[in-house]
Amino acid sequence: MRFPGYLLCAFLLLFYDGYVFAQTNQVDHTGKLFSLAFEDRLSGKNVSTENLKGKVVVINFWFTSCGPCSEEILRIKALYEKYHPLGVEFIGISLDRNIKTLIDYCNNNGIVWPQYCEEGKKWDTSLAQEWQVKRTPPIFILDKNGVIYSSNARRNLKELIQAVLTEQ
Repeated sequence: MRFPGYLLCAFLLLFYDGYVFAQTNQVDHTGKLFSLAFEDRLSGKNVSTENLKGKVVVINFWFTSCGPCSEEILRIKALYEKYHPLGVEFIGISLDRNIKTLIDYCNNNGIVWPQYCEEGKKWDTSLAQEWQVKRTPPIFILDKNGVIYSSNARRNLKELIQAVLTEQ
C-alpha cells in the first residue's frame, strides 16, 4: 500500500509549525514570581515553591503523548541526575488528562521529580491558562527567590541552570 505524499507533507507542516511556535511564541514571563503548591501525583507529598526558596527550580510543562516532550524528558532526566545533588529542584507540570497515564509513564521512564496534574483538564489547567502555555514543552527556571529567571529555557537549559546557580 502506498502512503499518499500529501498526507506526509501535511503532517510535517503541522509538526514543524507547532515546534517552531513553541520555540518562538512563548510569552516572556521573566521577572515574575512563580507560586505553586500541590500534592505530588507520584509520591503524594505536598510540594510548594515557597518551601523551595533558596533553591533553583526547573519547571517543565509537558504531557506523555507529546513527541517533543518525550525527547525533552530524556534531556531533563540527565540534567536532574547532574544538578539535583547540587540543590536544583525539578517540577513537572503535566497536561495529561489521565493521572494513571502520567504515573505509569513516570514509573516506566524513571521520572522521580514531583508532578503536578489536574485530571481531565489538559490545556485548560489553571497553570496552563495562567502562564499562557499554548504549546509544549516550555521550560521555566526559577531563581532562588522563586522569580522566573527564564520562561523560554528549552534550548539552553543546561547553560541557564549553570548561570542562575553561579549568579546567586
